[in-house]
Amino acid sequence: MNMKKITFASLAAAVALLSSGLDASAKTKVGVISWNDAEPRYSTTYKRMVEEVGKEGMGSEISFIMMDAKGKKDQIPELIKKLKEQKVDVYVPLGTSAAVPVANEIKDKPIVIGMVYDPVESKIAKDWKSSGNNLTGSSSHVSLPRFLRRLVKGSEGTFTIKRVAVPYTPGEKNSEIQLKAIQSAEAELGLQVTPVVVSKPEELNKWLKGLPGSADLIMVTGSNVISTHIGAIVDASIKAKIPTATHLDDLVERGVLFGLVADVDEVGTLAGKKLVQVAKGTEPSAIPIEAPSPKLIINQKTVQAGKFTIPPAIQQWATGAGS
Repeated sequence: MNMKKITFASLAAAVALLSSGLDASAKTKVGVISWNDAEPRYSTTYKRMVEEVGKEGMGSEISFIMMDAKGKKDQIPELIKKLKEQKVDVYVPLGTSAAVPVANEIKDKPIVIGMVYDPVESKIAKDWKSSGNNLTGSSSHVSLPRFLRRLVKGSEGTFTIKRVAVPYTPGEKNSEIQLKAIQSAEAELGLQVTPVVVSKPEELNKWLKGLPGSADLIMVTGSNVISTHIGAIVDASIKAKIPTATHLDDLVERGVLFGLVADVDEVGTLAGKKLVQVAKGTEPSAIPIEAPSPKLIINQKTVQAGKFTIPPAIQQWATGAGS
């Protein structure tokens, strides 16, 4: 047996671990910051991530410190500070509003993201294949222009979509990016896209009072205020006979009519796989950021409550026949 080869191999493994900020001799301490654990997509992502770490045989090698920002941006810096004090080895921000400040602040430790809509557009990664920095992870990204295009084309002959209302929250990066993506399809499809600022309940209530006859479709972005009050949006849309759509599966479960969604369970599983790779010493920039393949789902209770007619092309898409 060649002792030099063993020595060099051991040295290479140690260097890989040290370069990623991890200690080969110690348990990997992972600090998790959830944007708002009361929203199912974040808590589910975390649970599936932890489960995947166990399935990969790393349950005894990785410990987790879980912190919840409760949807408050001013809490993020304080949570980062607490995790620094606890000397975590890896940071795991869940949600764009958590990931952006963590990525801006933490440069000397690996970061594994989860439930981030678009890490490239959020400017925390240079590319999906390689972040070019200390970050990797999983995303909930779906193409909203593609979604809108298929809704518009697929509804022809059943109902017409010309006016699209987009409730969003300024200052929440994911919500702003989603609005921008929807607006990018405006000229191509001949639509009138109307941004609706929803930063507080009063603004939401004012908009909902004038909802009847104001839009042909509501595209719901992901923000803390919107998610918290999604029931009111759904109820008003049903009364006004206006279909709703989103890219978040938990919002479809809570009443939004159409959803082109990335499976949250899979987002969490992917995050867990990336975390295991990082814990084993792989550089984050060498691990691609991934999003699950999206699927179309329809809330049948909302169909019945609003007496909505689902166009055949949309129904076929949801069943996979029109993929």
